[in-house]
Amino acid sequence: SPDDSLQARLGGDEFAVLAEMPAREDDVRRKANKIVEALSLPYTLEAGVVRISGSAGVYICDRTDLRRSAMFERADHALYRAKQERRGEAVVFSDRHEADFLGANHVDRTLQQADLEAELTLEFQPQYDLLENRIAGFEALARWRSPQLGPVSPDVFIAAAERTTQMSRVTQVLLDKALTALAALPGHLRLAMNLSAHDLISESNVRKIVEKVRESGLDATRLEFEITETA
Repeated sequence: SPDDSLQARLGGDEFAVLAEMPAREDDVRRKANKIVEALSLPYTLEAGVVRISGSAGVYICDRTDLRRSAMFERADHALYRAKQERRGEAVVFSDRHEADFLGANHVDRTLQQADLEAELTLEFQPQYDLLENRIAGFEALARWRSPQLGPVSPDVFIAAAERTTQMSRVTQVLLDKALTALAALPGHLRLAMNLSAHDLISESNVRKIVEKVRESGLDATRLEFEITETA
């Protein structure tokens, strides 16, 4: 109930509830799902009926050795799992999540401290036109080689960038490298690169992308943006 809990807006469309209650997983999950269900109720506005949805991540803390930030990070990891695997439901952080979390957390911290300009590179996969019997362009594939972690697969570090709000920073570095490569290619060749859905839902990120392409002086029709599979 509101009397024995603290509700807060974290920013954007993320909210948190801090409550002291008996740590029975089924009860906690049931309460969290009630919040999710309440979010899905229709809202009647002047312009019409609006429906939204939400997911929830829950961490039940029965440890005395964790800092508040560590508790929050585990709840956030459960939320990420809910969005990835059980959208529209509540996921309770459990022992089976701990190993994944510790691994993901290490990648997250390393990415936040990385020299992206030096560590991120692009590989180029040819796109072949069978009718014209020639290469029509290339797809720029992101690669991260970390001095601490070694090569990190794109599905791992893109997910980490999305979790840690580093996606815009990663995209800007990769776009600079892609535009440099495109300038060196013959004028009839195109270049495709991936964007995250996180890039597209931010007006400021979209503006930065457009400005970089405009400042490059290149023909923008030679550049294609694709949406990553994580969308």
